[in-house]
Amino acid sequence: MFAKQYSHRLPADYDMGVIRERAARLGPLWDHAEGLLFKAFIAQERGQGPG
Repeated sequence: MFAKQYSHRLPADYDMGVIRERAARLGPLWDHAEGLLFKAFIAQERGQGPG
């Protein structure tokens, strides 16, 4: 198993569309990684936490 997590605090008014676009653009680069069965890009937005 290979797992990696990064945590970045962004300004409250940061345009999350930039993050979504980047994940959509760069995600496919992992599509043919040998042995990779699952990938996820996860973001938590302010006021959108669990509970």
